[in-house]
Amino acid sequence: MARPTKHEPDASLRDGVWAAQQAADRGEVDQAIALLRALVKSCANAARIAPSEWHEIQARWSLGSIFEGCGRSGEAARQYTAIADLRRAVFQEAIRGYADAVVAAAACEARAGRPSAARRLARQALRSLQAILVPHETVEALQAAAAAPARRNPSAKRRRRE
Repeated sequence: MARPTKHEPDASLRDGVWAAQQAADRGEVDQAIALLRALVKSCANAARIAPSEWHEIQARWSLGSIFEGCGRSGEAARQYTAIADLRRAVFQEAIRGYADAVVAAAACEARAGRPSAARRLARQALRSLQAILVPHETVEALQAAAAAPARRNPSAKRRRRE
């Protein structure tokens, strides 16, 4: 069986949401809810079996470690940089999604006549977002890397002359 392309899940999601919205627009709210519940279950199942950024990160980390072990630091650095780029993108997307979901939940709690629940959600989210911490060892390693003196790369100098 061929692996689905990156765009097939997007099309399936878009089509499922569209069908549910059409049902809701026709006043068939129970049908729309059923369609969306099925879509949520399908997406959750697909996420469990599909390769993800996590798999790529694990493979790149192993590759970087092997490059490091054989003294190929430049190639290792490229793998670790790619990991950092992937993690940054996932982190930023997750934070935005988390914040948007809490805002939506808090607004619905307030409209449902539960302002204390809305405030609790908002405070909880703010604490979570403010408490995103990096382990002390990682901070120290980053500080050491930032403070490291710049070294000239003799091979880069030679390439420019050629």
